[in-house]
Amino acid sequence: MSEENVESPEEVKSVSVEEFNELRSQFESLSASKDRILNESKDNKSKYQSLRKEAEDKERTDMEAKEQWKELLEAERNKSYELENKYKSVQKKAVLNNVNFEVSRLAQDAFDANDVINSLRLTEDNIDVETGEVKGISVMVDDLRKNKPYLFKSSVPAMNTKNPHYREEKTAISREDSLLGAIKFLTKK
Repeated sequence: MSEENVESPEEVKSVSVEEFNELRSQFESLSASKDRILNESKDNKSKYQSLRKEAEDKERTDMEAKEQWKELLEAERNKSYELENKYKSVQKKAVLNNVNFEVSRLAQDAFDANDVINSLRLTEDNIDVETGEVKGISVMVDDLRKNKPYLFKSSVPAMNTKNPHYREEKTAISREDSLLGAIKFLTKK
């Protein structure tokens, strides 16, 4: 504690024994009230849960008593089907998020990451659905880089106008420069 927070003996207010006992009894009363409210809350929660379970059990026994096994079975199948669909949807989203992340990480020089993702050969063989991992995604992105270079912002060899052969060094030509060159070429004729 800093010295500024410590009160000097002159600043300390003296409390009589009666005031102290009154404050203590108020504190104990509030503490007891808090404990009572907390216990009541726990009791009410457990009562609610037991009543809810009883209502569900009663509904189930009523259906069984009426020999409505088909409806009961159909209701349970629908619940199972809905849960299975939700689980598959969550798994699919997790895999897609992982693929998006990995492609964004591996193909930072891509014009459009979605084009790269759509060009990948994703099958059930190279996707682990449980973990969401894609096996060999870096190899697939490298293959795309070789086979479909137009998906990436890579260096393109520039043409030398004096020599019909390409230059040895690689220089990037912007789209605007290539369009300007094409316009100049077409306007010369």
